Amino acid sequence: MANTIPDINVPRGPWLDVYEKTQITPGTPLIIKNRSSSAMYVFIGAEAPTTNGVIGWDIGPEEWTRCSSVPANSKVWLKGFGTAFVQVDD
Repeated sequence: MANTIPDINVPRGPWLDVYEKTQITPGTPLIIKNRSSSAMYVFIGAEAPTTNGVIGWDIGPEEWTRCSSVPANSKVWLKGFGTAFVQVDD
């Protein structure tokens, strides 16, 4: 059965390391739902993007995304503003 944790706040500004914020082991497959009223961006990589442009993919309000093939030494990053639902995808 999937492990659901409390929603996380995604502050406006820098990219947020989902694994660090949730204390989930890096590389664990995740399901993320954007519960905010505006788009959030998702990026998978060892470090947060440093560009100001859009990178990764977006999830619109109330949309889901699955991060199931996270390479070793990589993290799942979120950027946007609002609340996100995170679930371990097992």
